[in-house]
Amino acid sequence: MRGGRDKVHLSRILKGLNNYTVIDLDSDISTTFDKLMQQYALSHQTGISDALIAATALTYDLPLLTCNTRHFTYISGINLPHHDVKPQRRRL
Repeated sequence: MRGGRDKVHLSRILKGLNNYTVIDLDSDISTTFDKLMQQYALSHQTGISDALIAATALTYDLPLLTCNTRHFTYISGINLPHHDVKPQRRRL
């Protein structure tokens, strides 16, 4: 697991993730991912991580909550609910 600034920060991240359900990559997500990459990789420069996130949301008919809606608005069928969460600025 990456993303923590130090052991304490990483511990907080892992504890927070316990509140969420982990969805394993499966063949349905993989198929949707492949279709998204074929359709959008060149035209919208869709990255692998964004395509995997979108494929998971589409496959399981889940809303995709993000502060980076511009990465997903062009994907047909994606559910991007409006929210008032503001992105936090990273401290260096």
